[in-house]
Amino acid sequence: MGGPFLDIFFQKRALDRKTTLATKAVAQTASHVLRFTYFASIIGFGTGLAPVPVLAAVALAIGGTMLAPCVIERMTDDGFRQWSRVVISAMGIVFIIRAGWLYWQG
Repeated sequence: MGGPFLDIFFQKRALDRKTTLATKAVAQTASHVLRFTYFASIIGFGTGLAPVPVLAAVALAIGGTMLAPCVIERMTDDGFRQWSRVVISAMGIVFIIRAGWLYWQG
């Protein structure tokens, strides 16, 4: 949830797409490290993580990181902002629908 929330603050800034992505990457990396440290201290480092989903998540993260520059280099700064707004709005709609569904299901 931190990513879409962080995106809101970058929408009205006059930063180019590469600066925006670099700033978000640093903020999200710090967030992930802090979150991992917090939860690992609660449940312990070696308990309950199945290796296959963890390896799949790592592979997807590496793949996305490798493919992202191909897409970002072809975009303009305005196109990047426009697509960011579309993705943020779509995620917001999904979250609202999911919240309504959970609310009505009890």
